[in-house]
Amino acid sequence: MHERLDEADIAAVASPPDRAPRGLVRLSGEGVLVLLDAALESPCPRRRGVSTARLRPMAALGAPLPAVLLVMPSPASFTGEDAAELAIPGSPWLLGAVVDGLIERSRSIGGDLRRAHPGEFAARAFLRGRIDLSRAEGLAASIAARTDAELAAARSLREGALAREGEAAADAVAALLGLLEAGIDFADEEDVVAISARALAEGLAATRSRLRHLIDRSIGLESIGGAPRVVLAGPPNAGKSSLFNALLGTRRTVTSPVAGTTRDAVVARLLLEGAPGAMEAVLVELVDLAGEEEPRPASTIDDAMQRRAAAERARATVVLRCHPPEAGAARSAEAGEILVLTKSDLARAPDAPAGAIRASAATGEGLGELRRAIAEAVIHGGLGSSGGAELALSERHRAAISRATSLLAEAEAFARASEGEAPRDEELVASLLREALDALGTIGGRLEPDEVLGRIFARFCIGK
Repeated sequence: MHERLDEADIAAVASPPDRAPRGLVRLSGEGVLVLLDAALESPCPRRRGVSTARLRPMAALGAPLPAVLLVMPSPASFTGEDAAELAIPGSPWLLGAVVDGLIERSRSIGGDLRRAHPGEFAARAFLRGRIDLSRAEGLAASIAARTDAELAAARSLREGALAREGEAAADAVAALLGLLEAGIDFADEEDVVAISARALAEGLAATRSRLRHLIDRSIGLESIGGAPRVVLAGPPNAGKSSLFNALLGTRRTVTSPVAGTTRDAVVARLLLEGAPGAMEAVLVELVDLAGEEEPRPASTIDDAMQRRAAAERARATVVLRCHPPEAGAARSAEAGEILVLTKSDLARAPDAPAGAIRASAATGEGLGELRRAIAEAVIHGGLGSSGGAELALSERHRAAISRATSLLAEAEAFARASEGEAPRDEELVASLLREALDALGTIGGRLEPDEVLGRIFARFCIGK
């Protein structure tokens, strides 16, 4: 946990930095209610609720300041500590002055109030067991979300969808482990088989499938809040660079009729105004790449160029698949792609696939339609080839799930290789299942060995 976290009372402006009719000052800590007794003209309530209040004059404020006070006594607050919020006029200067004044007032009565560090309210909530790590990460992702799709995926994480899925998978693995451990304990009883090899394999397969589905319907938590990447891809001299410049409305990259002019990835930001379904205008990173071709023999530069282009296509949110007239009949766009029939002022490809957009960098034909299609793909279906995600996962989540899945697959292989009714190598399989439980436990916090024991004894009666 952050080395600067301590037991001091904390305060911060909890509303956006711009001017607004109302702004929030948030406080948390054991001494918060005592401080408010000293800072308000009347005693601070000790029961949860909302009331009107007046702040006493402070160093920067020569007169009392009216406020709406929300009190949240411990432990039923977000942080698990005594907490409060003051809603006052939303002037950034005024909000900052109130925080400074509260710190000064705290010092005058022997308190230790200080400004909160970034994320410290959420960190305290985690440390006091109010939220798990995945919910804390979902909270940060919700704040950073720029589109409806990102917000929905972050909300699922914040509301505990990942925690519930992880707990359900852990429950299933713990149940199988309990039965397997019971079989080991009764190994000297020839007619006792706590769980058959087939039932164990089927149970492990079902849990692995559930975990794979969790990853398949997710997006990267790290990508939320960042500008989506829209990559122009296609053969050399397909008009990618000309289209790149036309979309930007400026000559950002060099164009030439000679194939291979673009040698590296050229990136520029493009603002798509008024995108349907967006909470605000959509900002994307437009990427122009080298044409797709086989590297020439003994050409280190060509090889590196194609590797860079392949990496950019792999991380793209949306790929603009550029198809020039001379390339012949165009194939349909794949998931995550928009098919663009370039150079439409020179020739019109017959029988264009459904959804293809004819565009000309020279005349401007199709550029407005293409901008709208990019915005639509980014917002509603371009968060990966899955066509829309339901949950945001970080690299830590993915690593834990992948680790658990791999261990379960190894355990399943032993179960399926068993020749008799009982699983073979039970102790090795049990060890793999314990490791899988540890991996699942890291998703939202540590799953302690005592909890594993509790699950085992709760699910199987050893005395029978």
